[in-house]
Amino acid sequence: MWYWLFIKEKTNQYIVLSDDQIQDEGRWILENDHYELIWDSAKSSRKLNDMLMKYMEQHN
Repeated sequence: MWYWLFIKEKTNQYIVLSDDQIQDEGRWILENDHYELIWDSAKSSRKLNDMLMKYMEQHN
């Protein structure tokens, strides 16, 4: 299973979804709501969390 990280920089919000949760239109709904896909290939939620922490450090 893969995990996806979306971030909305304007509001400093993020969403983490698995392949099962993203479904067909999920990505486009998020992007239309100004979420940016940051990473789509994390093999674990732990690895994704590490990436999120690094991203937040760089952008705050």
